[in-house]
Amino acid sequence: MTYGERRPDPPPSGLPDPATRPAGVPWCRDHLPGSRFEVIIDGQLAGVAAYDRRPGRITFTHTEIQPVHEGEGLGSLLATFALDSIRAAGTHKVVPRCPFMARFIARHPEYQDLLAGRIEQYLPQIGRAHV
Repeated sequence: MTYGERRPDPPPSGLPDPATRPAGVPWCRDHLPGSRFEVIIDGQLAGVAAYDRRPGRITFTHTEIQPVHEGEGLGSLLATFALDSIRAAGTHKVVPRCPFMARFIARHPEYQDLLAGRIEQYLPQIGRAHV
């Protein structure tokens, strides 16, 4: 599948069927075959946080929200879901090569324990002034 295409998937455990979700309410999932966390609104892909999963490590490579949804807080929702999912699994450390994810973690110290290293080593690539 390419970015923006969607096949119906079974609902993630604990969430209602997509057909019964209220209109306009975003939800997130880890789309393992696509190596990305996704945020979905009204059955449409609204954004992704792409990653490379290796034993013991998840490297975030790119985060993108569809332009029509920019400014709605979906990037933060997606980052929170992704990092909470990684914490719950307890099996991976995070490498934020994606500038958005690095800034998000820098601004939310409660996630810095998930890092493979210290946040400072990821900030030079994006510039500390932009945190």
